[in-house]
Amino acid sequence: MTYRITIKPSNNTFEAQPDDTVLEAALREGLVLAYSCRNGACGTCKGKVLEGAVDYGVYQAETLPDSEKANGYALFCQAKALSDLVIECREISAVKDIQVRTLPCRVHNMQKLAADVMRIQLKLPANERLQFLAGLGLCSALRVLSRTPGLMRCLPLERWEVRAATLAVPAVVLVAWGLATAPAVHEAIGGTTWGTAFWVAAALGVAALTAVTRWMTAAPPDYLKPLVSSPMGAVPTSLFGSLARGFDVLLLLCAPLLLASPANGAFISLVLSGVVLTYLLNRP
Repeated sequence: MTYRITIKPSNNTFEAQPDDTVLEAALREGLVLAYSCRNGACGTCKGKVLEGAVDYGVYQAETLPDSEKANGYALFCQAKALSDLVIECREISAVKDIQVRTLPCRVHNMQKLAADVMRIQLKLPANERLQFLAGLGLCSALRVLSRTPGLMRCLPLERWEVRAATLAVPAVVLVAWGLATAPAVHEAIGGTTWGTAFWVAAALGVAALTAVTRWMTAAPPDYLKPLVSSPMGAVPTSLFGSLARGFDVLLLLCAPLLLASPANGAFISLVLSGVVLTYLLNRP
């Protein structure tokens, strides 16, 4: 017996066996739903069951509260169809032509770049080709380099130069986002010139960039220190402070915009951003 599952809003359809999770069945037929952990913990695969019934499977209660279940939500990495379904979820169409495969390979070369960095080259069989879509988060390079000192040492640049280089694209994006708010800023402030509105908007963009840098360059959680028990497992105490990380800098840099005149506030905020960014780019 198989069940027919229809995805909204794309109207793509696929068949699922009773023992298949919705995600497994979709992947088998070349439809890629958003997912990550595949064990009901992260919530990336969460979607809505519009029609039909499912077995919700095993999952973390915090990831799918009863209130969301009552509204039709399910975790498709765990849910199994009990009837034909119509579901609503996020599809990743860019990879639909790339088949999910397990390929054999052998270690072709290993090169130690630093004390804690190893470059490994893998070789596929001659008749196999690896298809993939390359991609990185906007600030992933800054985060990786800040948390991997050995990798940082492999580059023939000073620490601040490496971090500044990784911020080039995020800086353009976030400052452009800030400048795009200029019309809204001009209307909200009232009585100010367009020039001042653009300065305030630029200050907002640079403040956002500085807050992101604060978050990305922070030290990782220290799992050697005492841990706190939680429903998700043992959590390092230093992780709780990370909830406010970045917002502290954002509050500092936005305070002049709220407390001073628009022109003076923008100037003070930009100066503070420069000081904080300089410190963040140079700190260990």
